Amino acid sequence: MAVGKLQQARDFNPYEKGVTVEELQKIHRQLAKVLNQRMVRLENTKSPITGEAYTFGAYDVMTDYLERQGKKGTDERGPRFTESLSAGGMSKAELQKEIRKMQRFESFESSRVGGMKAIEERRVKTFTQPSEESTKKPISKKTITTKDFYDFLNSKTFDEISKSISSETLVEEYDRAANRGLSREEIEKALNEYDEWTRKRDRKMSIKGIKRKLRSRKIK
Repeated sequence: MAVGKLQQARDFNPYEKGVTVEELQKIHRQLAKVLNQRMVRLENTKSPITGEAYTFGAYDVMTDYLERQGKKGTDERGPRFTESLSAGGMSKAELQKEIRKMQRFESFESSRVGGMKAIEERRVKTFTQPSEESTKKPISKKTITTKDFYDFLNSKTFDEISKSISSETLVEEYDRAANRGLSREEIEKALNEYDEWTRKRDRKMSIKGIKRKLRSRKIK
C-alpha cells in the first residue's frame, strides 16, 4: 500500500459522526491487506540472531486475537484478517471495533521485519554492553542468540518475578542458569515454584532465594 494511503488508514477515525459502512469496509480492507502481508513476511523471515522465524511479538498478539475471533489458519500458515470488501458480513459496530484493533497492531514496531531486527539489535546491545553506571555483568552471547531468551523476556514468569526483583538481576540469573545447562522451561518452573513458596509463607522474594532455587536444580 502506498505510504499516503496507509497514513490515511492510520489516521482514520472509525467512530467519527456520519461515517458509513462502506467507508469502514474500505479502511478495513486496506489494513487487513497490510497486516496479512506483514504476518507472511514475519513467518518467512528468520532472525539473524536466533535463526528462528519472527513469529512472536506482534505476530503472537495478532494471532491470539484472530483465534479468539474464530479465525483458523492452515498447517502452512496462521489465521489471517478478512480482506474481502464485505469484511465477512461484519456489522458497523464490529467494523469500528476491529479497525481500532488493527490500527493498534499496525503501530507495533514488532509488526514489521525491520522493527523486529531493530528490537533484537537494541536488546543485544543492552545486554552485552551494559551502561557505565551499571554494575551488572554483560550477558553471554550464547544466551542472547537463542529464541528461549526472548521467550523468557516475554513470559508471565518474567513479568511477575520482575515486580519483586530487578529485571537486570533476573536476566543475569537466567544467564547463569542457562550456561549451567538448564532449559528455559526448567528455569521458569524453578522461579514459579519459588514465587509460589514465598506467597504461601507471606515472605518477600530475594535474590538469594532465587540463586538457591536455581542452584538446586540438577542438570539432566
